Amino acid sequence: MAISELHARMARTVRVADADVLGVRETDDGYAVQLNNGSVVLVREDGHYRLTDHDNEQKRLPLWEGEVSSDESETDFNEDEDESEAESVPDGPAHEVLEWVGDDPDRAGEALETEQSRDKPRIVLVKQLERTIGEG
Repeated sequence: MAISELHARMARTVRVADADVLGVRETDDGYAVQLNNGSVVLVREDGHYRLTDHDNEQKRLPLWEGEVSSDESETDFNEDEDESEAESVPDGPAHEVLEWVGDDPDRAGEALETEQSRDKPRIVLVKQLERTIGEG
């Protein structure tokens, strides 16, 4: 599944793999970044802080001493994401499209239709999508 540029930027900022970022939420204090190990990191201009006290590699970060709003500490960061965005074909590099498709022939068909509607379809991507559908 493709991630947003913000997710990728936050992953680089807190030095984890893109796939380790489950959600990002902008807050009054900065960006709250939910990681797949259960921790939540607050990214601010003045540094990075743990919002949760899980026993994990994020212990290297100082614990946030400020008030934590309920928005910052919530565990379901993606509840208000637009579902249609998650279900639509990514408009990005071929590898993002292929990650979104996985081995799902229905998604491959949707991605193929989207790709073929482009002014300049990416030939290699079209062939990979056709293979996933079973047409190639």
